[in-house]
Order: sequence, then structure tokens, then C-alpha cells
Amino acid sequence: RPGISFSFRSDGKTEVVHVAAEGMKGSLAIAFGPKISENMLFGSAESSGVRVEVFLGRLEHNRASQSDLRLFVNDRPVRAPKLVSAIVGAYGSKLMKDRYPIGAVRVLIDGTSVDINVHPAKREVRFEDESAVMDVVKNAVEAALKEPDLTYKYDLTKFAESFGPPKEMPDLEVAKVHQATLRTPAAKETGREDSVIVPLAQVMNTYILAESAGSLLLIDQHAASERIVYEQILKGIETGKEISQTLLTPLVVRLTTAETRVLEENRPTLEKSGFRIEPFGKDAHALRSIPTVLGVAQGESALRNILADLARMAPSKKVGLEVIWRVACHTAVRAGESLSSGQMRTLVADLVRTESPYTCEHGRPTMVVLSTGDLEKLFKRRV
Repeated sequence: RPGISFSFRSDGKTEVVHVAAEGMKGSLAIAFGPKISENMLFGSAESSGVRVEVFLGRLEHNRASQSDLRLFVNDRPVRAPKLVSAIVGAYGSKLMKDRYPIGAVRVLIDGTSVDINVHPAKREVRFEDESAVMDVVKNAVEAALKEPDLTYKYDLTKFAESFGPPKEMPDLEVAKVHQATLRTPAAKETGREDSVIVPLAQVMNTYILAESAGSLLLIDQHAASERIVYEQILKGIETGKEISQTLLTPLVVRLTTAETRVLEENRPTLEKSGFRIEPFGKDAHALRSIPTVLGVAQGESALRNILADLARMAPSKKVGLEVIWRVACHTAVRAGESLSSGQMRTLVADLVRTESPYTCEHGRPTMVVLSTGDLEKLFKRRV
């Protein structure tokens, strides 16, 4: 708690010293270190006598456990699994499965509306109107995640230090790369500042190297394409917009009994995602429509891969979004796929138009950014 100092002595020796922090920012710096705390995302929400303030690490600062997600109710540290679920749920596809954000969540509520006597140590609480509190928590987290720049940023200091003195390099011929300038949608349409992204080259047939506002971006083409396809499917379902293409000549696909069963179990969601499949004789099906993002040659293989994924899923997980995730994954541009300059420009342009361009639907980053300062440190132009 800010403003409180204490020390612990054992056998005449001082074992622990805690210096009072100046406000919440000071406490966060002590708990998480200055590099993380200085860049934390802040959000707040208030309703029905409940106020929630959240201080969350950036997307790249996540953990495999909940230990670094500190919860406070009326400034008392607590354990509250339902609060954690509400926080993680508010992240949606911005956070990878089985990962947790780091930071502090502060719930301020009338003392008569919360029971602190659930546990002898008073570490667990029960709210009188649990649903109302969870809604405010979700709104506060969503407010924090409206930060316009959620690109992953990494500290390259140790990486730079791992290099010795530069060695003499052989003469290299530098190929000229066609640069295409893209502009994101206007701020009034997306809430994000207007910026320019210039695709420079494809690296290892998997990443797109790009430049934007004095920073270098490395974009994962598969993760970016997944995000694009995922949102296209969701918007198509929400608006009724056509997201499939009818094949001039239907593809006849022969499925096993197991594949047919999975197909029938998930037919409604598959059809909403752009696939239209009809029985066509014994063990055969006619694939009449496929998602618009697919080439005709990809239709059958994408369908088979999706069915194989769904067959491995537990029945409890075969819900709409899970199926759409599989569709997006198998219809997206693949890692290792060579892209032309035009395809790179289109992919980047489509990515910046999405609602959540910084992660794929699984929560993996679509891009990482190196600022001018990062590059100067890497090349020891700045110490």
C-alpha cells in the first residue's frame, strides 16, 4: 500500500526493508520494476456505486500464472478467481490461451456490498451483486486496452551486448526493393492515429519487414492473415455480408465416416464461415462454396485440415468461435509462402483496418516493433 514503510528484523539482523512508495505509480515500480511500470496501460470505469481502476502491463508482459496479477478490494489484497476470469475475458483474443496479464486491479465499493469474511485470513471476498462488479471490471480493462499502440516491444540491450566488436564484412550487393506506402484508416473511423506503413521486404517467406513513423516493424504474415480472416468472418456473420465464393464447378470431396460426422456436427458454423457442402452420393460431398479468402485449389485441403482439427477438440470446445478460429487458421496465408510486393501491401493494408491489429485470434503478436532508440542501442550508437 502506498505511503507505508516497514522493516523486518530477525536475530538482530534486518531481513526486509520496504520503503514507502509515492502513490500507485511508486508501488507499481516497486512491484514490477520501472521498465514495466512506466509503460503500463491504465483504465477505469464506474457504475452502480462500484469504481474499478486497472494498471496493466503491455501485451508482451504476460505470465503463465496469476501470481503477478494483484487484486485489491477497498485497498485490501484479495484472491478472487471470478475477478481474474472477468479480467482475462475482457482481453478476448488479445491474450494467448493459459496466459495472464500482469498488473494491479483496484475495486472500490461500499463496504456493506462485499463480504470479507469468506476466508479466515480475509483474503477472499464475495460481492453482493457479483454480476455488476464483473461488468465494471470488464469495462475498465477494455478502456485500458483502447491504447492506440499495442505493438509488442522488446528490450534488446542484452541482445546487443552479446555481440563482440564488428568484423570486416565482405562487399554485398543490395537489391532494390519496391516500396509501397500505405495509410491506415482515418482516426475518426478507427480511434487510432493516422500513420504510414511502408512494406520493405519479405524475410524467410514468413515475415514482412516494414517501416512506420521512425520504427521498424516485423510482421508475422500468418498471424496477420489469421486476424484479417477471423474478423472478416465475424463481420460477415454479424452483418449477413456474403463471405463465400460459389465455385463454377463444385469440388467432389470424399470423406470418411468420422469426417462426415464432424462435418454434420459443425455444419452451421462452417456455412457461416463460407463453406457450403452438400451430400453427393455414397461417401462423397460436393463443395459448392468456399471462403472468399481461399483460392479454389486450397478449398479441399483447408476443409480437411479444419475437420481434422475439430475431430481432435473436446466436445465442450466445439463452439462457434473455436470453429471460426480453426477456419481462420487454415484459410490464412501460410508461413513459408512467398508473397509479391502487391500481396504484402494488401495484407498490411487489411491488417491496419482490423479492430485488433496487434494480435491474431489466439493472442499471438502479429507484429513487433523496434524504435529508432532500440536500433541505436543495438548498433551502440547510443549507450
